[in-house]
Amino acid sequence: MALSDTVRSFNYGTTAPLTGTRQLANENYGVCVEMQPGYCSITWSQSSGDMYAFSVTNNTFTDVNMGTAGTSAAAIIGENCTTDFVVIPNPSYVDMAGPNTDRFCGNGFNTVTTSSKPFVMTVVTDATDPPNDVGNRGFSLMYTQQQCAGALLG
Repeated sequence: MALSDTVRSFNYGTTAPLTGTRQLANENYGVCVEMQPGYCSITWSQSSGDMYAFSVTNNTFTDVNMGTAGTSAAAIIGENCTTDFVVIPNPSYVDMAGPNTDRFCGNGFNTVTTSSKPFVMTVVTDATDPPNDVGNRGFSLMYTQQQCAGALLG
């Protein structure tokens, strides 16, 4: 595994909602990233240049029309994520306070870092999308492993 790469949900496509692919229903799986020697944490962020890179729950079209898709305004966390979501254990936001929760959903994703090992992200989707979840493509998230403090790499 690489120190950084992109992870996409099953069936993730790169075309816009309505004409593109949809996230798969009724899924529960883990995405594991091999921890490299001398690296102790991992940072997850929404893939750049694509406002639909994290469209996991709610009505994507509403967030697009409001101009919030792909922004922190469309990100949902915690107990509000009940149908489709990703779980990143013991995260902390990179650029702001929070989140004090491990569940992320909505149509935007804020960059988080975790030192929980193994490096795993869990993906959960329920059996149906409508009526509230519309146009969800799934996710395309980038990860970067962070070096341990004082680590000597050879």
